[in-house]
Amino acid sequence: MFVRPSVLLTIVFVSLISFAQDASFPLPRSESYSIDSSLVGTVIDSNGHSIGGARVEIVDLYSGRTIATAYTFSNGTFEFSRIPQARYEVVATSGVHEARSRVDLAMDRDITFRIGNGPPVEGTQSHSVSVAEMKVPGKARKIFEKAVDAFRKARLDDAFGLVQKALGVYPDYAQALTLRGVLNMRKGDTRQAQPDLEKAVELDRADDTGFAALGALYNTEKRFDDAIQVLQRGITINPTSWQSQMELARAQVGKKDADGALRTLAKAEKYIPPQIYFPHLVRAEAFIIKKNYQAAIAELDAYLKYEPNGSNAEAAKRTLAQLQSVVASAAIK
Repeated sequence: MFVRPSVLLTIVFVSLISFAQDASFPLPRSESYSIDSSLVGTVIDSNGHSIGGARVEIVDLYSGRTIATAYTFSNGTFEFSRIPQARYEVVATSGVHEARSRVDLAMDRDITFRIGNGPPVEGTQSHSVSVAEMKVPGKARKIFEKAVDAFRKARLDDAFGLVQKALGVYPDYAQALTLRGVLNMRKGDTRQAQPDLEKAVELDRADDTGFAALGALYNTEKRFDDAIQVLQRGITINPTSWQSQMELARAQVGKKDADGALRTLAKAEKYIPPQIYFPHLVRAEAFIIKKNYQAAIAELDAYLKYEPNGSNAEAAKRTLAQLQSVVASAAIK
């Protein structure tokens, strides 16, 4: 079984990749950073109002490293200067919501992020503030934000303690239930995770995060039909959710629908962050089902070039060796 964490845009949850059996992609080349550029932008809410104090990060597309951070002024604007001219992902965060967009500083100089409900600004992902979320008391929300921060910093015990406190203040906090479910998934305890995740989607049916996490749990339990149903609902809420699309592809692989999985992965490509490499593993599974072993080998090889020492690397190497043996034997015959 492959196990690799997947980063949600609002909450980090664990995505569990399982390999079903015991066209290569060009690797990015480093770019010249000899010319500096600037970038200005604005962060607004669903009604076009400015969001002050939002965190904005510039992330290197190839390494995933944050190279600069700023916060918006009271009028929602931010500015970066002396940034090496290259392609980046820019991430704007306000509370537990994020929006992302890719920029090429050789051409782009201005960017606008919309966070909340309403028509999305092109190139960004928008997240609705649901009625259920609006009911959350401020005290619980502040504790939850600290829990999310602890999770992102891999302080899992701290995150669990904080999310417990948030739920103590407001037991029907859907996002906190999702995070507690994810933490239990991280421990391998799906029995404890399941009721939290199922309750979370019942409480807030407008939050695609809960549906993506519940779909991941059903995939882990090999309940692929349930996963597909849940994930399709999540994609209806947020069609740009690469997490839901990735989990849907996993469920389709579980159902031996290789062509469906490959189509889903193709849709997800536009939204998957550059530092997320496990799509190669899911594609490899789909190609194995199709008995296209050369394509599966190419996907595994690409994954291992990105993450030669990752948590999935040993399993990927074993599968790669088996496929290479099968291909070599066929060539001899």
